[in-house]
Amino acid sequence: MGFTKEVALGIKRAIKCDRVGVLVEGLFLVSCTNDLLEETQKQTPEPSQKKADKVADAINFINDVFVEDTIESVAPVAKPKPKAYAVVSAIKNVPNPPVLYYSPDKFDVKNPNPGLVTYLQEFIANSIRYGDMAPEDPEDEDGDGFRDDGSGRVATIVLQSLTKEDVTIENCEFEITKAAAETFTFNPLKRKFVKGGGTFTSQQILAQVTGGDKNNYTIKSIDNFAPSGLATPNGKTINYSKPGAFTARIILQHPTKSDATIPNASFYVPVTWDKTFGGADEDESYAITQTKDDGYVVAGYSKSAGGSGAEDFWIVKLDQFGEKVWEKKFGGSKKDIAHSIIETSDGKYVVAGETKSKKATNGGGTEFWVMKLNTDGSKIWDVAYGKKYTDQAYSIVETSDGGFAVAGSVRQSTAQKLDFWILKLNSTGGKTWEKNYGGTEDDIAYSIVQTTDGGFAVAGSTKSGSSGKEDFWVMKLASDGTKTWEKKFGGSDSDVPTNIIQTSDGGYAIAGETKSKGAGNYDFWILKLTSSGTKTWEKTFGGSDDDRKASIVQTTDGGYAVAGHKKNKGNYDAWLLKINSTGTKTWDKTFVESGSDRVYSLIKTKYGGYAFTGSTNSKGAGNFDFWVVKVDKDGDL
Repeated sequence: MGFTKEVALGIKRAIKCDRVGVLVEGLFLVSCTNDLLEETQKQTPEPSQKKADKVADAINFINDVFVEDTIESVAPVAKPKPKAYAVVSAIKNVPNPPVLYYSPDKFDVKNPNPGLVTYLQEFIANSIRYGDMAPEDPEDEDGDGFRDDGSGRVATIVLQSLTKEDVTIENCEFEITKAAAETFTFNPLKRKFVKGGGTFTSQQILAQVTGGDKNNYTIKSIDNFAPSGLATPNGKTINYSKPGAFTARIILQHPTKSDATIPNASFYVPVTWDKTFGGADEDESYAITQTKDDGYVVAGYSKSAGGSGAEDFWIVKLDQFGEKVWEKKFGGSKKDIAHSIIETSDGKYVVAGETKSKKATNGGGTEFWVMKLNTDGSKIWDVAYGKKYTDQAYSIVETSDGGFAVAGSVRQSTAQKLDFWILKLNSTGGKTWEKNYGGTEDDIAYSIVQTTDGGFAVAGSTKSGSSGKEDFWVMKLASDGTKTWEKKFGGSDSDVPTNIIQTSDGGYAIAGETKSKGAGNYDFWILKLTSSGTKTWEKTFGGSDDDRKASIVQTTDGGYAVAGHKKNKGNYDAWLLKINSTGTKTWDKTFVESGSDRVYSLIKTKYGGYAFTGSTNSKGAGNFDFWVVKVDKDGDL
């Protein structure tokens, strides 16, 4: 078999160099040494002995390393290990040629021809550093190839045989290009944690890799996954031991190709569930908070058996899967209703509400009732505060000094209307100061938050000097309860807020219901205020029927989630909305059941989901029951 024109010209160029030249294009085409000699003689009519020796060296190198036993007519020449100048560039006219393989983080030379693969051991960069390879790391000696593309790389190749001596080719030139590029992405998949046989386990999550030769890759390792130990590779799947939203680096392995890396793979493993708790009578939940153990605690009242009388405080602790851990009822023979619950910095719980059973005075109305519970629900302390008539606590917050602030309403005499009533308590429930604000009509504080300056923001409703029946009334207090500013918002009808939050920009967002604006009857009403109480935007959401008790949280993307209930064919359904930072709705979800379902409190959970609580008579033990729902970040069960 003769040489091609390209091979002959390559040999001609090679023998004019200081070293013997072997053109890679010819490595798999040589079948007769006479062809090589004849082509050399044609290009060099009177070759010198020196050049002839070099040609013989090249022939021996080709025979020993690549052609092996296919050329039997040439006897080996006892000379030092040959060193040849090889031009490894665009490889042509070779069956199954060597190719340069590229993956997202490295370049590699691969060849399906076993003859070359057997000998190719590693690349060692010699004299030229290319691209942004660090000066202190000019070499790549791990056998995986160079990590930069471009041209002009010069390196030394060591060829290794199982039966012969290693052969070194110095000053080997490479043109490194992005041939056979493969890129990969890891698409996050939502997989719920499920219950089976009384045990909660996670489903295996398929590594949904797209791009490249994805069908032949398996997961080799998962790096930088925090918290550690939560995910382990298992072929093409990843086993999870805990729900959450995570980012990690995935290394993919292939039977013949180099490893591929996905540097920022997203994982999202939510827990979603829908639970009811209650007895044969009426049980309603008004507040929920997530606990440090990833579970939840909810508070409201129960009229079902097991209490002390009429309505009792009912506190239910749930694990992260919505299973009941414990429950506690507190109360006497009269009405006792919990409206707010928080987890404290020491891992305990504080509940606030109203009581007729436990009296600080000898009046006939309700009073503030605040209690602290242990992690097992046992009571640590409780206090009651009142002014003899109707006093109701609706919201409590832990303060930066380890105490608490409570907001609600107070009536100090039969002739007087309700006023905002703010109590500041120390860590054991002792009162340090109190403030009341109001006018000639009923004014009720429904929500309080401590602000970043150590003061407080309070939202409630006012009938005193309102534009209609009731207006939103927002008040900023100093750390001692002194009022620094107040704002009223409303229309010609009833407008009542549910809660207030301080937003990431230092302003405030308030959610509630309005009958003055919107599509008709009650609608959700959302206000965004600056830090000084100036309104920046407002939005209403709803239809022609009632949409009520909107509660708001801020989301990590700067937007908001809002939940309440909407009337549908005579019954209420839970309604969850996601809005952006300017109040535009991005999605909403309605949870339709057979009966009436009401939502009173919404929280943002760890890992990006939401939980809300209220009451339902669509399912459960009877009448209205506690209803607690955990959804993922898209509002899905």
